[in-house]
Amino acid sequence: MKTIECILHGSLEDYFPDSLKSNHALVEFESTPSVNDILAHFNIDEELLQFVLADGCYIELEHWHEPSKGKQFQFWPRISGG
Repeated sequence: MKTIECILHGSLEDYFPDSLKSNHALVEFESTPSVNDILAHFNIDEELLQFVLADGCYIELEHWHEPSKGKQFQFWPRISGG
């Protein structure tokens, strides 16, 4: 089992269960998850994201399907406006 910490920022916090009172959650996976695995766990469409950090390091979009060795993942939403 692999336990990771997920932090959803801004409007992405709505994807956490109502029972959570913060934007942090610990999630267990059978094996090392990819960013896409984590997104699927929370049912988040990748189109909603601006960028993802694993242990404070930016993960390029083309690497989201690969297992990530990070322990803490931060997800930042796209911001629109003008």
